[in-house]
This record gives sequence, C-alpha cells and structure tokens, in this order.
Amino acid sequence: MSKIFQYIHVAILGLFSHKLRSFLSILGIVCGVVAVMTMISTGEGAKQEVLSELEGLGLNNIYIEQAILSGEQIETTREHRSYGLTWGDIQRLRAQNYIELVAGISERNTTIFDLESTMIPKIVFASSNYQSLTSMKMRRGRFLLPEDTIKSNLVCVLGAKISQSLGRKGRIGSYLRIGEDLHKVVGIIDSVHQLESKENREISRENNDELILLPFSSVNIKNGIGNGASLTPELSQIIVKVSEDVNVLAASKAIDRLLYLNHNSVKDYQMIVPLELLNQSLKTQAVFNLVLAVIGGISLFVGGIGIMNIMLANVSERKREIGVRRAVGATQKDIVYQFLTESVILTVIGGIIGLLLGVATVFFVELVAGWLVKVTMLAVLLPFLLAVFAGIFFGLYPALQAARLEPIQALRSL
Repeated sequence: MSKIFQYIHVAILGLFSHKLRSFLSILGIVCGVVAVMTMISTGEGAKQEVLSELEGLGLNNIYIEQAILSGEQIETTREHRSYGLTWGDIQRLRAQNYIELVAGISERNTTIFDLESTMIPKIVFASSNYQSLTSMKMRRGRFLLPEDTIKSNLVCVLGAKISQSLGRKGRIGSYLRIGEDLHKVVGIIDSVHQLESKENREISRENNDELILLPFSSVNIKNGIGNGASLTPELSQIIVKVSEDVNVLAASKAIDRLLYLNHNSVKDYQMIVPLELLNQSLKTQAVFNLVLAVIGGISLFVGGIGIMNIMLANVSERKREIGVRRAVGATQKDIVYQFLTESVILTVIGGIIGLLLGVATVFFVELVAGWLVKVTMLAVLLPFLLAVFAGIFFGLYPALQAARLEPIQALRSL
C-alpha cells in the first residue's frame, strides 16, 4: 500500500511540474465525459417521456378508432353494409371473457353559447367508464355516472380552459346551453400536459382542456345498437381494457378478427395498441442509445489520444529523470507504474471535472431546450469508468516506452 502512495506522490509531482500541459491534456477527457453524460441523460429522458406517455394511455388498453375513409372506400363500406363503429360492436366486445372494460365516445358538432369565439371546444358523448380507462382526473366535481345515461340526465363535464372561459357559467352547479338543451355542469377536468409525441397524436386526440363531455342517452343507445340505419358511424372511438392475465397483443388480434367479421369483411376502423407502440419505441430507443454511446466513445477516444500524445512528450523530455531513477534502483515495472499512474490521475481528474460540468450541461439543456433529461447512475458511472479505462489504455504504451529506455542512454540525453 505504501508503494502505491509513493507512485501517486511521484506522479503528482511530475504532473505539477508541467501544469499547463497537464491541464490541456485533460480537456479532451473532460469534453468526452460531458458528451457521454449529456447523451445518456438526454436519451434516458426521452425514454422516460415515451414510457410515461404510453403508460398514461394504459398498457392493457386497446384503442379502436373510426378510420377516415376516402370516397371510394365509403362506397365499398356501404356495399358491404358496414357503417363504422357502433354500439353493437361494444356489446359484442363486452361479451368476450378476456375483456375487462369497454367504453365508447362519439364526437358531435353542436353549438355552444356563452363561449369565446376564439375557442372551439370538442363535444364528446362518452360512456361513464371512460374516465377509468384513461388518465383523466377531476379537478372539481364528478365524472359522468351510469345513471346519467340511464335517466338521460342533461349534465356535462368541462375541460379546464372551457370552464375558465365561461366564467361563472363554467362553475359546478351552473347551467350551460348546448344546442337546444340546458346542461348542468357537474365536473371540471384537471388540466393535463400532453406531449406532442406521435403516439399521443394517434391515440389521444382530445385536448382535455378544451373538452366538453356529455353522457349518452339511453334511448339513442337502444335505438342505435346494430341497426345500421345511420350512414355515419355511431362512435368515434372504442377503448378496450384487456384482463390482467391475458396477453394484450394476442387479444388485439382476436378483437381485430371479431370486428372484421362483424363489419362484413371491411376494415373501416384502425386499432392502436399502446403496448405494441411501447415495444417498438424501446427497440428504437436501444438503437438510439447505441448511436449515442458510439458518439460518446469517439469523444473519449479522441481525449485518450490526447493523453497518449502528452505522455509520449513527457517520456521524451524526462529521459534524464528516467535514467536517474533506473540508476538508483528503480525497476522497469516501477517506471511503468509511475507513468501509468500519471495517466490515470489525469483521466480521473478529467472525469471528475467532466461529471460536474456534465450535470450542469444536462440541466442547462433541460432549461433552455425544454427536453426531459434524467441523470441516472449509468450516466454517471459509465463516462467516468470509460475515462479511467482510456487513461489506462492510452497511457500504457508511453509507460512501456519509458520503461524500455536504457539507463545509460537516458542519462546521456539532454
């Protein structure tokens, strides 16, 4: 142990004899560590962002949306007597033993009074269990109840921005004229920040802040089940929650087959499975992380080359010192350890400075760019260990070169 401290002491004295050179040699390591740490933290933040978004949609949920059809596709669906998503689809899905919950929504264009002209709310008729299948939370009041549908109650639930825009009329207990009817406000949805991710745009199109939810009328449901009388789809979206003990991907295939047969072999709907999107996202993220690791590794590789160049210059300039040490009894192994210790000390100092600057850089990126970043143990340990490895790898050759010098030739050098 005392010999190790001796190596460290001699190495530090050697480095301090060339302060500027030692400082410049660690800059490459510092930049490499900052690069690796920033890239890993940014990549992990992006991964957590996607995970949070998809988990909010429910990894056991399956979203079935009414497809947007062209004129020719509409004619095809009419020929096959398929009129989009209906209450009949919900009834058939509820009958499946691998499905736990089913909810439907329907978007409608209805006139809203007492609302700012700049705001265009989305009117959505929803099932009472719609809230339990989504990440929707209530700020005040309650959500739609089954009895609202059974009794055809004229009630509504407002988004946060809609409630604020209406002023007093947007409070709990007030009445809002929607179309020809007065609807009592029974709840206000809590504002939720929605990310502009591809998955979010595909699945959760509704902006909760500008949403007005109404209960389905029991009369309309009863008249609409499987009658096929309307040429427009009865529902805009169906959300299915698969039982916990059932494979979601397998269930999605079964549901697709069921709907395909019920729609007379016409696929006028589209299915989105958050779990499948998650798996695809994780695969993409793995490739992304690999690319970041390669880029960060190149940065550290360049820094390591800088260390090697400096150490080779040190060996060339300190031949006389090496010769003196060999003359007084130092072995080749001692010379290797001396220069290798100097190299490792440089990279350790560079790694520590790089970690401190890396943390500052990560939070600066989060503040300026608005990206979600996450500093993990991997983001701290990996660049530091790579820096130390670079010090050993790139310092070994100069150390061996120093040890191979003949003592007499080293003493003769100027």
